[in-house]
Amino acid sequence: MEVTATTATPNLTYSFFTSTTIHYQSNLFTSTPPIVITPNEVQQELISPPIWLTFLIISISVPMIFLMLVGNLLILLIYFLHRPIRTLPSNLYLVSLAFADFLTGLVVIPAVDSTIHSKWLYGLPSCKVWLTLTLMTNVVTAFHLVAIAVDRYRTVTEGIPYVQRRTHKSVSEKLVVIWILSLWVMSPLIFDWEHLSMDPSAAHTCVSNKTPHWVVHFSCASFWLPASFLIITYHKGIQANLINQ
Repeated sequence: MEVTATTATPNLTYSFFTSTTIHYQSNLFTSTPPIVITPNEVQQELISPPIWLTFLIISISVPMIFLMLVGNLLILLIYFLHRPIRTLPSNLYLVSLAFADFLTGLVVIPAVDSTIHSKWLYGLPSCKVWLTLTLMTNVVTAFHLVAIAVDRYRTVTEGIPYVQRRTHKSVSEKLVVIWILSLWVMSPLIFDWEHLSMDPSAAHTCVSNKTPHWVVHFSCASFWLPASFLIITYHKGIQANLINQ
């Protein structure tokens, strides 16, 4: 099966992830010969890592994945099996964060496997889901850290009145907002699934196209804004704590 991308016929469907309007058109309005890319050519370009690097990847990633999965699973089990812990509403933040980190551990497994084999082994449909979950868990984790920082700041500055107003319902509502916002951050990637299907290399590489639009959008949502908010919140929280003392 061959995928032909001609530059003679323009396609004005814009992709959030591509700097041009279609993946394989170098120039929309010129009559240059078509570029033909076959999956076999893409696969031939993929080179397996050396044995020592494969061993290094396995020796580092396997223990980390094991600790991540087991550690977060224990947090979830302790919360649901130990009733006194469930009485404190703020522990819901930690449970939701543990679930997000548990998902992170799961999605890392196919990433390590694909790194060892130097290609994506699970097909294009699973690639779309994996890309979304992998990036979404990063955003979810960042948003949880911000929510925990705000909760601690309000506990320090407002004291007992805030603790009395904080209920399981109010915390659950905030967590729902966090997960919905994280899904919204990933919406450009979801909408770009059709364009990902047009890429003949996607079935072997499973990598989204990193245009400036997407890089700025994702990096701000997953790192720069949460990190800035964390620094400001903890700085004010420390100052408030010193004043109270």
